[in-house]
Amino acid sequence: MNNDASPDSSRPDSSVLPSQLPAEALARRRALLQGLGKGTAVAAALVPIQTLAVGTTVGGRLCTVSGSMSGVASTDPTATRNCSGFQTAHYLPAPTNWPTLGGGNTSATPFNAIFGGAITTPIGDVLAGGPPNSVWVTAYLNALTDAPGQNYPYSPLDVINFFNAPEPLRSDAFAFFSGFMQTVP
Repeated sequence: MNNDASPDSSRPDSSVLPSQLPAEALARRRALLQGLGKGTAVAAALVPIQTLAVGTTVGGRLCTVSGSMSGVASTDPTATRNCSGFQTAHYLPAPTNWPTLGGGNTSATPFNAIFGGAITTPIGDVLAGGPPNSVWVTAYLNALTDAPGQNYPYSPLDVINFFNAPEPLRSDAFAFFSGFMQTVP
């Protein structure tokens, strides 16, 4: 048995970022969090994760869908700390204040030409029609916008992928975009 008072170098300490942890340590942490359910083991596993959590937005959530849904478990040190996006009204009436859509898309482009699915309504009309689909069009336009002071963490393709994602990811993304990422008038 080692009675040496020096720290065990094979064990990660709380000052190490998750990206710096050995793969086996990350695998153990994931197994604890996913497989053990409620109890002291999970609570013990959360302590080091909580110490690694990075800065949060004013609302106390990281600037990602994952961060807003999982809280302290999201420890991406590259996550954007201050993020924002315009409200739907900023882009109305279509195409007021719209960024360049690219690919020949305009406010008359059918919703399904960008997002897939069966909705053939032009995105300008979808935007004016209100939630839920106006939230997705607004998120798409925000992802294309490069406005001063706006720091949007997702690309247009990310927004499209969230729209087409299975539940509960799609609902989580919708709640994130509508509740936290469409706040600038």
